Formats: sequence, structure tokens, C-alpha cells
Amino acid sequence: MSDPGAKNRSDRLIDGVAIALIAVLFALPYVAPFTPVLWSRYPLPDLLIVGIVIARWRGNALERLGLAVGLRDGLASIALLGVGLVATGFLVDAIANDAGLELSGHRPFFSATQVFHQELVLRGLLLGALSRRMGSRLGLAIGVAMAFAALHPLNAWWQAGIVLPLETSISLFLFGFATNWVFLRSGHIGLSFAMHAAWNLQRFAANYRDVSTGRPLSEAQSFALIEGSGLAVLAGLLLVAVVIGIDHSIRRRSV
Repeated sequence: MSDPGAKNRSDRLIDGVAIALIAVLFALPYVAPFTPVLWSRYPLPDLLIVGIVIARWRGNALERLGLAVGLRDGLASIALLGVGLVATGFLVDAIANDAGLELSGHRPFFSATQVFHQELVLRGLLLGALSRRMGSRLGLAIGVAMAFAALHPLNAWWQAGIVLPLETSISLFLFGFATNWVFLRSGHIGLSFAMHAAWNLQRFAANYRDVSTGRPLSEAQSFALIEGSGLAVLAGLLLVAVVIGIDHSIRRRSV
């Protein structure tokens, strides 16, 4: 006769190993002491992460990864990405022009794969797991958005000694809350990926330099000027209002 306790301990051990491997693979592109081929920097770890989840939780792997996107939501995600690219393009250009910045170089594929890497692990796996264990979607959306808004200023201070303005944290919190709420309501990363990718493809698919001096800006410096602008905060408020308004409308029609 098998020992149920031993089986449970074995399952917990396997789960722990799988989670540890996923954490290492998530961090690898950011901390590796080498620079892999640009196109493979994020996709290769993501393929391994997907393989681990399928091997360990094959029965509901797509749901755990946040990849269970139906046809209707898939089409909606594509449409949202298109609209978002246009809207964020105008917004980023307006903020950059107002701050005296110009674009320098392009790397759209790198930016898109980085977004998918973050969405797959941080929203699909992490936020998805938390949502299955905690009842308050609102509390989760707010708490994770607060962590998101705090990590960027901490990273800018740690890496470059730059203190980002408060407006940066506010705009990051608003964006994080909106994308968290969309994920928690939909149960997949399709729509949140579209929102995230629309911003990053316009914002981070190129570097910036100061028009007056010609000097390139570090990522922390551009964060202070773009995410820390009043326009970015206003756009974040508008995004949250639109997300909550659409969600409220959908729930009313479903009653």
C-alpha cells in the first residue's frame, strides 16, 4: 500500500523544483553575465518555462500559463494591440517632443519578446497562482501594482543613482493596476499583453537622446522624463477609467 503522505511530500518537492527552475529562467535574461543572441534572449527561457509547466501540470498547463485565450478574446487582443499602438505612439511622441528628446535606433522584436517574458511569468504564472489562492481581485490588482510601481524607482536608484519623480511611480501604478485588472477579469494574458506590448513597442523599441546635447539617455533618465511626465499620469488615469468602465458595462449586460 502506498503512503499518501510520502506522495504528497514528493509532489511538493517536485513543485518546488519546478518553481525554482522557472524563477531562474525568468531572471536569467536580466542577470546573465553574457549577452545571448538578441532574438533568443527571452524566447529560449520562455520555451523552457512552457515545457516545465506542461511537464508538471499538463492537465491545465495553458490555464496556469495564462495562455487559454479563446477566439473572441484573441481577436479582441489583436484589435486592442492595434489601437494601443496608435494611441501610445501619439502619446510617447508628444511627451518626448515636450521633453526635448528624439529616438535613436530601433529594436521592436527585442521589446515584444521581453513583454511576453514578463506577462507569461509575472502575470500568467505568478498573479494567476495568487488569484487562485486569494479571494480579493481588487486587493491583488492594487498590491501587485504597488510592487510594480516601487520596483522601477528602486532599480533606477540602485543601477544609476537616479531618484525618479513621484509622478513616475503614479503612472506605473495606474498602468500596472489596469493591466492586472484586465488579466484577473479575463483569466488570460492576451489582453494584458496587448496593452503592455502597445506601450513598450512605442516606448522601449528605441533609445532616446537629448536633442540639445546629442547625448544618449540611460533608461532611468528616460523614465524620469517620460513615465514621470504629467501626460503619462493623465493617460494612466484615463486607462484605468476606461478599463473599469468597460468591465462594469460587461458585467451589467451579463446579469
